[in-house]
Amino acid sequence: MKNGKSVSDLRLSNRALLLERLYSGGAASRKRLSELSGLTAASVTQLTSQLIGEGVLVETDKMPPQGRTGRSEQLLDIDRQRLYVAGILIAEESIALNICDFDLRPVKTALLPMSLSVLTEGELHAAAERLGKGLDGRLVGAGVSIRGGVDPLRGVSLDSYGLLPRNFELAAVLGAQLGLPIDVDNNVRAMLTAHELSDPLSSSGVVLFIKYGPGVGGALLEDGSHFLGSRFKACEIGHLCSEEEGEECVCGKHGCLETLLRFEAIEASAKELFSESETPFLFSICKGQLENVCAAAVYEAFARGDAGIRALLKKPLAAFACAIADSVVMYDPDLILLCSEFFEYRELCEYVEKEIRSRTAPQQPHLRFISGQNELGEKGAAAVAVKS
Repeated sequence: MKNGKSVSDLRLSNRALLLERLYSGGAASRKRLSELSGLTAASVTQLTSQLIGEGVLVETDKMPPQGRTGRSEQLLDIDRQRLYVAGILIAEESIALNICDFDLRPVKTALLPMSLSVLTEGELHAAAERLGKGLDGRLVGAGVSIRGGVDPLRGVSLDSYGLLPRNFELAAVLGAQLGLPIDVDNNVRAMLTAHELSDPLSSSGVVLFIKYGPGVGGALLEDGSHFLGSRFKACEIGHLCSEEEGEECVCGKHGCLETLLRFEAIEASAKELFSESETPFLFSICKGQLENVCAAAVYEAFARGDAGIRALLKKPLAAFACAIADSVVMYDPDLILLCSEFFEYRELCEYVEKEIRSRTAPQQPHLRFISGQNELGEKGAAAVAVKS
């Protein structure tokens, strides 16, 4: 064929198109699916019959007829409550395993210690088997999210900054154990995928997603497709240089934005300033105990108007705003999603937005702040599997 696609490739592409329309739009008739997808009625009938036979689609309610002479139409939908995926979030201290339905709702969870042996010696497999028992349906795939450089096309963790060996073939290792299709992606891209599936209307066009906490990461989505870059490291905003003579970063460079904004740096600076006179609100929040100083307390003090903390955060937040403004010039996004648990504080959001807008005039992108970072992180790995 001229476009290089085989008949099999075309069939898979058309199946995916129908499933995407149903996932984002909900139940639809075969006639409506034909209109939404541009496929012929015969193709839709054939493909949906196959998917029903495979247990992927189910017939739901009938749609009332349009007019007196019309006939009611059978609605179809993905069998969202009987299809499950495993989401595997690999973090610094633990490996979170979540069995989720197709609406990304966790139905069973397990937390394992972070160790290479957990992934390679069957512990994860055993945990997945335990969680899989008694499911009213079937597991159809697994998604893995991990920090650092990831090649999602091959399912390889290129560099997780010490969590796993470089070029670790996660998809091959876990696929052999779990007996499931495995998809792997960077944790920030996975979070953006979770947001896209949960809120598709705000994920059209060019969307720049920036996550803060405990470090800084970014991802870029264009009409539903991630921009990966030639080395799968596109949009790593946390590793833009903010100080020429700055501290060494986990990536090996010096002065990255992440060295200014990471939780450890913020906490260390706050502890140096910590006193009832210099940081009165932080001192009160921490009950006068230095060991209680943490990033959450620092940002709460910022929101409450602690002058010392506001002065302390002026430099790192200015660097954050500069990096976002530079990204606006580079990527020209329709929407910027800024995600952090600390964006629950209106005062912080207003401050950050003012800093960004002062650096992006006359180009003023639409900004949206999201405070559900932990929830997106937990859903991210499962979302990778569902989208695949």
